Amino acid sequence: MQDDRIDYINPAPEESANEESAPQTKRGKKSKKSLPGKIITGEIFEENKVRSHYPFALYCCVLIVAYIAYVFHYQHLQRTEIGVKIELQEERSRAMVFSSMRMNVSRHSNIISEIESRGLNLIESSTPPKIIDIAPQTATAATTLKTQSNE
Repeated sequence: MQDDRIDYINPAPEESANEESAPQTKRGKKSKKSLPGKIITGEIFEENKVRSHYPFALYCCVLIVAYIAYVFHYQHLQRTEIGVKIELQEERSRAMVFSSMRMNVSRHSNIISEIESRGLNLIESSTPPKIIDIAPQTATAATTLKTQSNE
């Protein structure tokens, strides 16, 4: 029994040549190949141990694809955000330019020079404007007027 085990671990030269030509030994068992050899030939996927993990491997592949899609989507959002920030900065600078132009045009001296350049016969008033204040009618006064008109 011990000799048989030793022969299986260290086969005789004639048996090793026989194993290379046929994948099965005398006992009907598959020959043991190294793990890299099984991966290269694809024999590792035929084993029942590996077959039972196919659903998990498929799940992992789906997660990887979902992660890649998430990364691409996030990068797209980042590029969009950067573009919007640049556009916002440009709009702010345009608003500052227009605001300064309005401030410059609305100055008193610029208004007078614009009136003269257009040839309008407008004269600046020397008296300040008067505020006309109209007091609102109170509710009691309005009701007394209605009662008097009804009688």
